[in-house]
Amino acid sequence: MDAGQILVVFRSRVHDNVAPYLWSDLEAIEFLNDAQNEAAERARLLRDSTTAEICTVAVTAGTAVYLLDRRIISVERAKLDSQRLPMQITSTPEMDGPRSATRPGWPQQWRANGTWLADSGAGWETQTGTPYFLVLDAEGDRWKATLAGVPIANDTLRLQVFRLPLADIEDEADVPEIPARLHIRLVDWMEYRAYSKVDVETQNDELAARGANAFTSAFGERIDANVRRKQQDRTPSVVQFREY
Repeated sequence: MDAGQILVVFRSRVHDNVAPYLWSDLEAIEFLNDAQNEAAERARLLRDSTTAEICTVAVTAGTAVYLLDRRIISVERAKLDSQRLPMQITSTPEMDGPRSATRPGWPQQWRANGTWLADSGAGWETQTGTPYFLVLDAEGDRWKATLAGVPIANDTLRLQVFRLPLADIEDEADVPEIPARLHIRLVDWMEYRAYSKVDVETQNDELAARGANAFTSAFGERIDANVRRKQQDRTPSVVQFREY
């Protein structure tokens, strides 16, 4: 379905088929974009490993920190072109926690005399060499990615991610990026937004709740930003690390 077809269904659902409309076309398009973003984030519908502006990061020798594209919801895999195997994805709290020299997944290059280098005074933020870890932390509206160790050569980091849509829907000819079979379910969230509009002619808490509940049944619960950050902290590895 294109946006125009979705808007026809929306106006039929909310009984707003005759101009002047209770909800303008501009509002309806806004509701549709919000619905697609919600669906993509809740159900992680858009997996991507090929869009260069999102999935490819030019790594510069001596630079460890990179801000990722704000459309990235989560990073599922990270690999440097110079390395045969993917990196281990983790977070700052995990990197700062206690380490064992015999812990599986920590490369020998990060151990010194049986002690993890960060515990012997060589902090992981300044340790140079092959980047074995991609340390992800939420910063503002995006992820901050820190390579550990600090790279000593230029490289290319390639990501596999779940993301939001590449572009907003702007006119009725545009087609949502999420799978076509789910387009009709976006109308549920549009109903929620429409009936939440504070106006004597539009606000209806019961109908708004009905739309929100139907949308949740299709795409799952919304994950609070704080919960997502804590999940990241508790999940030290998305890709299991194997020693080189």
